[in-house]
Amino acid sequence: MATVLNRTTGELLPSVNTPDYPVEDWIHAPDLSAVRGIAPRYWKIERDNVVPMTTKERAVVDAARLEQAKTARAESLKAQAVEAARDELVALTTTTKARLASALADVSAASTVEEINAIKISREA
Repeated sequence: MATVLNRTTGELLPSVNTPDYPVEDWIHAPDLSAVRGIAPRYWKIERDNVVPMTTKERAVVDAARLEQAKTARAESLKAQAVEAARDELVALTTTTKARLASALADVSAASTVEEINAIKISREA
């Protein structure tokens, strides 16, 4: 049992049966001493070595991560806005139905054409 590191994705798996992880795709028992204390997103693999990224490479990673976070948050806010609009529409529909029911009850209770013609749907809350 040993730790393996995927050469493409950077996925680190501890205590695995190494024969299940081909060396073409995985580094077996990688030496991580050069990246101790560094976030894995700032690691890079050079041959069979795991080394820290340069400052410039980190900046590229950070910019991409920031853009991804912005996009994800914008999509989340859009979904929240749609949900809020749906909730408001449901509430408005309920209110409108109640106002219509009241007006129809007034029509049923009216005893003259003038009373019927004077009935309007209330716009007050």
